[in-house]
Amino acid sequence: MAQAVEAVERAEASADRLKISLMKNIAVLDFFRNTTGLPASNEILQSIYSNNTKISLEDSLNELKKSKVIVYRKHIESWSVFGR
Repeated sequence: MAQAVEAVERAEASADRLKISLMKNIAVLDFFRNTTGLPASNEILQSIYSNNTKISLEDSLNELKKSKVIVYRKHIESWSVFGR
């Protein structure tokens, strides 16, 4: 969980509300994934952010990935927070 807090703090430095919200939701989904079975997948995130276009959501995810705040885990098809 400490990794999630650190990642959210790094995202908050960018002051982009969508990115901050994405980070927080990815952290919560990832933290409870084993209990709920609900991954932070692209489909789940798109349903949470249905008011945003798919392109803007993908752009924000890619920017967070480039900033090394999140990582896509192919084996579980899910986003996860990335600790340094």
